[in-house]
Amino acid sequence: MAKDTTKRAFYKGLAALLPTVLTVFILVKVYEFVSGTLGKWLTNAMVWVLAKIKDVPFATMQQEAPRYLPYLGTLLGLILAFLLAVFVGFALASFIGRKTWGFVERRFFSFPIVSLIYPSIKQITDFVFGEQKVAFKRIG
Repeated sequence: MAKDTTKRAFYKGLAALLPTVLTVFILVKVYEFVSGTLGKWLTNAMVWVLAKIKDVPFATMQQEAPRYLPYLGTLLGLILAFLLAVFVGFALASFIGRKTWGFVERRFFSFPIVSLIYPSIKQITDFVFGEQKVAFKRIG
C-alpha cells in the first residue's frame, strides 16, 4: 500500500517538475548558443568595425573589447534571434511561406533520428503555441 502511494507521489512530482526543468534546460541551451555562437561572432564583428573606425589593429582592439563590449554581443544575439523568430512567423503567415516550411519539415523529418524526436516536440509546440482552441465534445 505504501509502495503504491510513494510511486504515485513520485509520478506526480515528476509530472510537476519535468516541464519546469525542461523549460529551464531549453532556455539555458538557447542562451548558451546565442551567447557562445552569435554573441562571439557579433562581438568580433563589432570589434572589427571599431578597429577600422579608430584605425587600430584588430588584435589590439580585441584585447580592449571586453572592457567596452562585455555583453553587447550576447544582447545583439538575443535581439537577432527574436527578429529571426518574428521574420519566420510573418513568412509562415503567407501561403508560399507555409508551403516552403512544409517542404523543409518533410525533408528534415526524413532523417532517421530526427523522425523519432521531431514529432513529439512538434506536438508540444503546436499545443503550447497553437492558435486553435481545444474543443471538448459532450458525451452522453
